[in-house]
Formats: sequence, C-alpha cells, structure tokens
Amino acid sequence: MATLPPASRHVPALMDELLEEIFIRLPIDDPAILFRAALVCKSWHRLVSGPALRRRLLDFHGSPPLRGFFCRVGSEPASRFVPASSSSSLRRLSAGNVTPRWRPVDSLHGCVLIEDQDAPGLQDMHINLVMWNPTGGEVRRLPTAPLLTYWWNATLICTALGCDHLDCGSGPFQVVLAGTGLSNDWVTSVCVYSSEQRAWSKPVSAWFYCFRVKVGSSASTVLGNALYFLCDTMRKILEYDLHKQELSLISLPNPDGIVWDWHAAVIRAEGGRIRIALTLYSKVYMWSRESANLDNGDARWVQQRVIEIDKMIPAWDHTVSFSSPYVSAVAEHVGVMFVDMCNGLFSIDLKSGLVTKSLVGNYMIREVVPYVSFCIPAFGSRAAFAGDQEPIASALSAGKLI
Repeated sequence: MATLPPASRHVPALMDELLEEIFIRLPIDDPAILFRAALVCKSWHRLVSGPALRRRLLDFHGSPPLRGFFCRVGSEPASRFVPASSSSSLRRLSAGNVTPRWRPVDSLHGCVLIEDQDAPGLQDMHINLVMWNPTGGEVRRLPTAPLLTYWWNATLICTALGCDHLDCGSGPFQVVLAGTGLSNDWVTSVCVYSSEQRAWSKPVSAWFYCFRVKVGSSASTVLGNALYFLCDTMRKILEYDLHKQELSLISLPNPDGIVWDWHAAVIRAEGGRIRIALTLYSKVYMWSRESANLDNGDARWVQQRVIEIDKMIPAWDHTVSFSSPYVSAVAEHVGVMFVDMCNGLFSIDLKSGLVTKSLVGNYMIREVVPYVSFCIPAFGSRAAFAGDQEPIASALSAGKLI
C-alpha cells in the first residue's frame, strides 16, 4: 500500500492576482488597513505598494476617497488637517516636521503643495513652495519662485503620460504659479516649475488694468492645456495657455446686472468645460462655460444649477449672518463642495445633497484644500496615524520590509 507524502510545513503562497483581489475589497475608509497588510511580509509589501494595486483600486472603486481637508483656522500660525470621519486613523497629518509655519496651496494625487512661511525671504515677498506626500513622507523643496508678490496662486499639474489624473502617485509634475506685481502696475506673470528639469521657466507677463490674482484655495484649476485663476479685484478669470504661453481674461457671468459676492470658486468640469460657483445670499449658482457656436468657437456662460443652502441647512439663520456663505473648496473627483458659513464649514455632497458639519465655530476658516487619496503605503512611509497605528508607520519608515 502506497504511503502518503509527509505534510508540508509551509502554507502555499497565494497568487499575486488573488491577493490583489482581496486587497482591493478591503474597506477603503481606513487607510491603516493597507498599512497593516504591508507589514505581513515582503511579498505583501511589494504588492500593496506597487502600481498594479493602485490601478486595480481605481478600476474597482472609481475615484479615490475624500480623506479630509487642510485649512487655516483663525490666527493659528500653522495649518491643520481635519479628517472626513472622526474614526479615521489620519488624525495627525501635519507638515510640522517640514516647516513650523505653513499653509496649503493645492493637492493632487495624494501630494500636497504647501508654502513654507518660515523660509528666508518671506518678508521680501519670495515664494517658497514644498511638495509633500503626507502618508508617504516624501518632501521636495522647490527653488524659490522667480516672482516677488503677495498676490499669487499656484496649481499642480500631473505630466505623467497616460495618467488618468486620479491617484497616479509620485510621478512627474508641474507647478503653474500666477502672480500680480506690487504697487499699481497691474502686471500679471505666470511661470512654470518642472519636476523633471527641477527649475522654473521664465515668467510670461501681461498688463491687465485692475486685475489682481486671488489668493486662496479653489481660486485656480486646470482644464486641458489651459490654467484658470480667479481675480479678487474684478469679475474676470485669468486664462493661461500652456502651449501658446499666452495670457487672456474671461468675463464672469453677470445676468440682469446682479452684483455677485466676490467669493467664487473655479471648478474643472467634464467634457472640456469650465465651471464657476458664485454665491448670492443663501444660494450657490453653478455656471458652465460652453461653446455657443461650434464653427467660430464663441463661448457663453450657461447656468446649470442652483444650490439653496438655506433649505439644505435649516439651522442657519440669515439674521445672524454678517456675510453670505461662500464656496471655500470643491473636491472635484468625488463631487463634494465645502461652504463656509458664519458658524462653521459645511460639506455638501453634490450628488446626494447630504450636508455634513466639517468644522464648527465662530472663527475664520481659510485656504481649505481637500485631500483625496487611496493612501497607498510605500517604503519609507511616515504616515501620521493615531493610536495603535503609529508602530506601523515606524516599522515602514525603519525599512523593515525590504
């Protein structure tokens, strides 16, 4: 009678494809779960931090989830991170280890563009920017920008070939910086930083009377080969063509001579259009700039939607408001709008209409930058998890999984 071979002491390894099928079905609400999986063994770490899992997560879940937002509150010297959920493990995300005083400027692909307000030359209007990956820990300091101004804004652009511009990770990028000069010369300039060349381009300038670039979040966006920046002194949008390197102005909608509040947000829309959100009293008006004549390319503003905030947030009282609500930021890919009220910051899901109190208090909330990412761990990560998640980040940063 034949004898059976002795039982193996080792459990057969699961195929990479099967493991990825399991990983993409893990709850994405808490990014610490993927970090724990990366700590199991070297092969799991390789799969979790690899580009294949990122692509499969996008295919399975669509756009990355909204993790929260960065903002400035009151007179605080440094910005803070507010998680989308109180149970989120991402409670201690801070660029304090990069610079003590900083403010968020833009966010893309899980990376955040911040201004180092402790860098030398700030009082002389030098602009010092830093690219920071909050969950990966990577930091890249950009050279001092070749513009001297207090009135500026910047937008991140992904330059990776074939990128879907959702969560591509740490690929090549550009930073487009627009600023208006000092005094009353009304000269507006744009320069571009390339991560591949590690240098700024020469500024492209134009004279626009009474135009001044608006400072703050949701005041700029990219659509195709064009960048758009809001103005805080007139009802115009600055358009910069990356290929032609030309500057021009676009007038905002002004139906029936209504004087809109200056609080506006420029939003990237699908189908090659640009959208603008304008506030009037307790309503947010969404406008889309569409081609009126395909033959000559003339464009016009078309009102798409009106969001009645007073009906969505019944507790808000017009009588105690010293200003109209205004759109602080928009997380475009997940369809969430942040609206600043007199008594705090609220998020509105543009699809479901669900309203959530994000930050409540009678203080000024500035520079709201949404953070959208799968938070996929990479070797060397220094994620700022709370509680029992800290050993996970420590183990990753120590390189124990190589």
